[in-house]
Amino acid sequence: MMEWSTSRQRLLILVAIAGAFSAGAAARAASPAPISLHPQNPHYFLWRDKPTILITSGEHYGAVLNRAFDYKRYLDALQSYGFNLTRTFTGAYCEAVGAFNIEKNTLAPAPGDLLCPWARSNQSGYANGGNKFDLTQWDPEYFRRLSDFVEEAGKRGIVVELELIPKPFEEG
Repeated sequence: MMEWSTSRQRLLILVAIAGAFSAGAAARAASPAPISLHPQNPHYFLWRDKPTILITSGEHYGAVLNRAFDYKRYLDALQSYGFNLTRTFTGAYCEAVGAFNIEKNTLAPAPGDLLCPWARSNQSGYANGGNKFDLTQWDPEYFRRLSDFVEEAGKRGIVVELELIPKPFEEG
């Protein structure tokens, strides 16, 4: 069985996300091809018809799943430094307020600020507050925010890497 490198996995996720959102954007207007490996040099990407190196200072894993997070301001900051990549989590993983002793952790939304792909059910008892999630129903608000995040990033020339399944963290 072939092992996938982390960078190859991330590339596949980038291509999948870029392709998914490009397909939606194509309905509104012609969109460029999704990011891919440069055909002549696989050490570079090809994005918007230009050889590209992805540069960032880090990530904001809670940018989409945390309603209170101002992602437009964050994307403006990335753009102002010439960065062109960000990472974010899907909402399948989040942290409890106070986890890892991180103050103002955007991956640990305050009660009422957590957005996930799934709608809330009518059953109370979610460990971080509010109702449990109904895994048979999508939450349209989440997908509107995710779509807007990707669109706003694209306007600023920033690639979005969506972390589908994060590695588990160990509190230490």
